[in-house]
Amino acid sequence: MIPGLIGIAVSLLLGYFITSLLWPSGVPSTPAVLFSPAIGIGLCSIIYVVFRRPVFVFEGGLLLILAVSWFVLRRPATPSPLWARLSDLPGVYILLACGLGMALSYWMIRVERSPYGDGDAIGIWTSHARYLYRDGASWQKTILNTFHPDYPLLTPATTARLWRYMGQETPDAAGMLGVLYALTTLGVLTGSLAYFRGPSRAALFGLTLLGTPFYLDYATSQSADVPLSMYVLVTIALICFQANETPEKRGPLVLAGFAAGCAGWTKNEGLLFIAATLVALLTPAFWKTRDTLRRLSAFLAGIALPLAMILWFKFAVAPPNDLFGSRHYAEVIQKVSNPQRYMTVLFGLSDNFWSFGDWMLNPILLLFAYVAVQRLDRRMLLNTGWIQGVFICATVLIGYGAVYLITPQDVQAHIDSSLPRLYLHLWPAFLLLAGLIAAEHKFS
Repeated sequence: MIPGLIGIAVSLLLGYFITSLLWPSGVPSTPAVLFSPAIGIGLCSIIYVVFRRPVFVFEGGLLLILAVSWFVLRRPATPSPLWARLSDLPGVYILLACGLGMALSYWMIRVERSPYGDGDAIGIWTSHARYLYRDGASWQKTILNTFHPDYPLLTPATTARLWRYMGQETPDAAGMLGVLYALTTLGVLTGSLAYFRGPSRAALFGLTLLGTPFYLDYATSQSADVPLSMYVLVTIALICFQANETPEKRGPLVLAGFAAGCAGWTKNEGLLFIAATLVALLTPAFWKTRDTLRRLSAFLAGIALPLAMILWFKFAVAPPNDLFGSRHYAEVIQKVSNPQRYMTVLFGLSDNFWSFGDWMLNPILLLFAYVAVQRLDRRMLLNTGWIQGVFICATVLIGYGAVYLITPQDVQAHIDSSLPRLYLHLWPAFLLLAGLIAAEHKFS
């Protein structure tokens, strides 16, 4: 267990140093701490795939370089005592802490009782991790024997890396990493809303996330859906931070680019998210050409490393995707020109939107009512970061619908088996955007 904790600590520290070095000066550094786990996890997954055997030496050397750079460039002022900071926390966080405690208890029980995860984890994600862990350089060929060998490798590589630190294939390691992904998502959601809208808003929407049974179950399923939702949320949150707090600084956009690249390195659906984000960032070029190109260049600088890994994996290792490989033009045209398929997809999107969370009491209408009572922040409706976040989510949903429209599988069966998980990818980001649009406190 101790070597495993060391492995997690190394990834967290790498993420913290990188995030802090890129975080704009003059802006409170607390949000940087919240984003750092996602950045560190993504970086370490890439390091493991590239430097599998010397991973300890490489990570140790990189950690030393970043630590020295941080100490020289970003040495913090003397912090206030821990007890003083804790005493300043609003009382409403007690409710959030209770909800988190219940969720942690539930997650621990699930990890103990299902250490190997669900069927997808056993057949795909954990199986890929075993090939990465066991087979050395030959994994590029042997992984083709698994289910869906074209699926990206962030979560399998993160699991295999933790096994390397632990020295064995510990069954529940992936489940514990799932808890870390969920905690990071919760931290980014509540921390962002607390920064912009105050503690009450953060507690309300954080409890809404923890009150989503489907999200709680999938956090420890050892599949890649919750990690993908984490990177979707982190990307959109960083875009909002940059647009509203430091529009003249580009550091958060570099981090957003890296997070978006990690989304594509997590699941194939993340590739659609990357495309949607690029379109959202590029669209303002029609009226703000210079500023848009600067923002886009910072984003591209961040996405370069994970995108390079994705392209290498897709073209050098992975076989064609089963949804798009060996398709015929006439078949696709026939599906696109069938009005019944459009109705099936639209009804599927609508029905699952209200039920994907497996709630006893659906919170979506309550959230809409809350936003209406608080009133819309008119400045937010014109805010670049928020608009781009909404555009990204809407574009991803349209892309999901387009995939269902041309799927070679039975369209209704495909929707029933996958759409709830696709909504899960956007759920934390939806909560963030909904929490920001209701008027309260500051948002420039």
